[in-house]
Amino acid sequence: MIRSMTGYGKASAALPAGMVTVEIRSLNSKFLDLNLRLPRLLQDKEYAIRNLVTAPLERGKITIHIQIESSGSERENLINTALFKSYHREMSTLCDELNLSKQGLAEAILRIPEVSAGEGSAEIGWWSDLEKLIKAAIDQFNQFREEEGRKTGDDMLQSVARIEADLAAVAPYESIRIDHIKNRIKAGLELFVEQEKIDMNRLEQELVYYLEKLDVSEEKQRLAQHCAFFRQNLNQASGGKKLGFIAQEMGREINTLGSKCNQVDIQKLVVNMKNELEKIKEQVLNVL
Repeated sequence: MIRSMTGYGKASAALPAGMVTVEIRSLNSKFLDLNLRLPRLLQDKEYAIRNLVTAPLERGKITIHIQIESSGSERENLINTALFKSYHREMSTLCDELNLSKQGLAEAILRIPEVSAGEGSAEIGWWSDLEKLIKAAIDQFNQFREEEGRKTGDDMLQSVARIEADLAAVAPYESIRIDHIKNRIKAGLELFVEQEKIDMNRLEQELVYYLEKLDVSEEKQRLAQHCAFFRQNLNQASGGKKLGFIAQEMGREINTLGSKCNQVDIQKLVVNMKNELEKIKEQVLNVL
């Protein structure tokens, strides 16, 4: 079945850097618009994370937020002690030579990304664990998409069924519509031309030509085919764009049907079909 473009997934696990939580949210979008919100500890992993999630997430305006809650013992390991001492030693010497104040020197050194020991720890020890955690969040996210897609598909199927029912209801009014047009043309002609001067054969020919232009059998047939094709494509996992194109074709046939049929009962059915089609178009925008 189809999948919704909106989704939510979350996974947490205790990793060497602390309690890590991966949260994924998405809204509808024509393309993949990926926003990564990473702690400084994982900034150098942005490219690897993008490569990991791009294919399974496919499309949508997606935000991935990774949080790390470190315990006290883990915070002690987040400082690259050797690098901190090296920076402090060299910068202290430089401050002495230039007669500069050392106030705030430690805070300044801590703001240097490389000073965090964890900057390379994902590469060294727990990147594979983080990768598994991200995949777990993606699995939950895609499961949410499938459940939402199932509900959306059911709603669209109901709308398609209503369009088909209204289309079938057009037939009884067609003969009434044709008789009404014939009578109206004959009555109008008799107002201006004497009865004995009317060429009935020519009148019949003109009526046939006129009624052929107002015939809607082809529009009805194409609309029925589009409805069947739409239902068929609901079984595809990533067919949102294709469903949108089919809905456009359905709208084209419904509009033509409405412009050709000036019978009030048929017009009511056309309005109902347009209403159901608008519901479909809104839901298709949220289909992956």
